[in-house]
Amino acid sequence: MQPIQPGTGSLPLVGDIINPLPPDEQPNCSVRLYSFGSTKVRVIKIVRELTGLGLWESKALVESAPVVVLTDQFPDEASAAAMRLREVGAAVDVL
Repeated sequence: MQPIQPGTGSLPLVGDIINPLPPDEQPNCSVRLYSFGSTKVRVIKIVRELTGLGLWESKALVESAPVVVLTDQFPDEASAAAMRLREVGAAVDVL
């Protein structure tokens, strides 16, 4: 019986499990909410859907604008989230 050498077996290495994507494909975008405009209730509802937070946590997050609402998102996901917030009158930016 031979000892198993790292990287030669059929099992992935720990680093491959933690970061399965190359560095240039890692999720690295954030969505920052600058203001909720005149439709605070609608913005809170969308923030709840995007983040999975409860009502009170979402309300507190929206009212503390400017604040980062989402982090570590893929560029297309961050853009879609920003578009949803802009549709209800929020001022947001993708970082």
